[in-house]
Amino acid sequence: MKTKTFRQHDQRPEWVASAIYRQLLQEWVDLNALTSSATTVRRWGRLEAALAGLVRPGDVVDAIDAAAAAQTDAMLLALIRLFQKGHQLAGRVVLQTMLPKLIRITLRTSPTSTDNAWTEDRHHITIAEFWDVLATYPIERRPAKVASNLALDTLHRVSGARKHEEAIPVDPAEMPLEDRAAYTFDHAASVGELSADSDLLQVITWGVAHQAISAEEGSLLAAAYPPSPGNSGFAAAAAERRLSQAAVRQRCSRASRRLTEAVRTELWGQSTAATA
Repeated sequence: MKTKTFRQHDQRPEWVASAIYRQLLQEWVDLNALTSSATTVRRWGRLEAALAGLVRPGDVVDAIDAAAAAQTDAMLLALIRLFQKGHQLAGRVVLQTMLPKLIRITLRTSPTSTDNAWTEDRHHITIAEFWDVLATYPIERRPAKVASNLALDTLHRVSGARKHEEAIPVDPAEMPLEDRAAYTFDHAASVGELSADSDLLQVITWGVAHQAISAEEGSLLAAAYPPSPGNSGFAAAAAERRLSQAAVRQRCSRASRRLTEAVRTELWGQSTAATA
């Protein structure tokens, strides 16, 4: 599902496969049609300057999408403050804003038990974990890059119990396969500090620079991840290197586990080995 799927405020989009997302999208349309929702949003504008002048929940989401980074943070923080004071609708607006990221998190996780064997189960789990992250978000301590922090915290919760994580532990920037395949790591020594806002290539480059993975492994991960639904990333990487897709998957799995371990230690000061 594309971002625009979650930005239709007056009519639920058709052909949404997930039952929970169909429910959320219909709920969103219904909320935007309520007079009481508009009254509540106007009241927020008197409580939080960042939300002044907005009328409907959909207006808030559109304003967040259109704003520069600092203003986006200000609006998200305002909504989180309201939510943590008991304004449930404010939390629902943040959830709607974040749904495109949350569905990507779900699609990048794998089943670990009968509790999350189905994709729909993982949709429910991801949304539940996000809601808890939102309720406990430390506003004063983490006032910048709020959306990225929320996404990373949710991903950490969703994948933290898995001892053999095979996905890159950061929400990657969307990049065409040909651009990722052509990326090289000769400049890895110049990489900046790793942060919660780092994209896929920054994470891989950081891993090469800190010798968590080799430059060859970095190039392979950049070419293969994130694979498309048809795994064309693995296919392209395999064809380029004259390897089987199975061999590419195995090499990527080993490299991504080491990279995941290094990233978690860097960001959270704790490795999966320590928590296993």
